[in-house]
Amino acid sequence: MFRHKPRPVTGITPPLEPIDGFFFAPQQQALAFGANRAVPVSRRPALSVKRRDGFVAVLPATSKATSHDSGQFFALSKEDVRWVKPESRATFLYYRYETVALTALGEKIGVVAQDARMNIARWLHRVNG
Repeated sequence: MFRHKPRPVTGITPPLEPIDGFFFAPQQQALAFGANRAVPVSRRPALSVKRRDGFVAVLPATSKATSHDSGQFFALSKEDVRWVKPESRATFLYYRYETVALTALGEKIGVVAQDARMNIARWLHRVNG
């Protein structure tokens, strides 16, 4: 029959996009983050956020403890990540996405727990708007 337009609902945040949640070791030359290191590295950990058309949006990671002070980094605890090879260093995600070709992604080196994925999605939503 007749349908009327529903009243707008206020106070509800839009749903968060799910995060892929796998850590890979892409080639450093494929990333802008960390390109200015004094001692270059061949690969850097990065969290896969979304895959599309042969490319992956990733959040680069670092283990520098001083990096997280700026609010542009998300700290992951040892319980948040299951590494293929046990890792003792802390992990901090940078808030800016980078696009990496699937061919430069490297091997899978870890996976993030589901509750941590949700926290990362909320943080990205808050930081990136």
